[in-house]
Amino acid sequence: MSTDYLTDVAIRPAVSCDLPIITHMTCALAQETERYTPDPKHVARIVAMLLAEPALRANYWLAVRKNQIAGMCLTWDQPLPMRGGFCPWLDDVYVLPSYRKQKICRRLLAHIRQDLSLRSDVIGQRLMIMNDNQRALTTYEKYDFKLDGHLVMSRWP
Repeated sequence: MSTDYLTDVAIRPAVSCDLPIITHMTCALAQETERYTPDPKHVARIVAMLLAEPALRANYWLAVRKNQIAGMCLTWDQPLPMRGGFCPWLDDVYVLPSYRKQKICRRLLAHIRQDLSLRSDVIGQRLMIMNDNQRALTTYEKYDFKLDGHLVMSRWP
């Protein structure tokens, strides 16, 4: 029996009650990618601020399968006056280990790309990865992100 992993994953914006799971995933991401253990209280303070303050132009997107949060991505707008618009950064892209290899990241990135395509002020997308994270580099290249000389990966429409 095969499962259509793309259709059984819902993507939704995070709300304040998601603070504990976002904090947990952010700390896990820091440990996995940067070998750094952040203080969860500090992480929670920043996440709570981002969730509560729309003027910061930041959004957490959550991938949900069977009522369980499986992954997340933080997007935030970088103004680029010289290009005449905003370039959202995709930050803190993380899928819980038990949900990996189930196309959660694909679904999350596809949803975010679609959402951003509806905005006339978006002129590209950027993300940053650790330079020794070959798995992430390979993954994001599949989604049209390219190394652009700034040591970040970008996708320009």
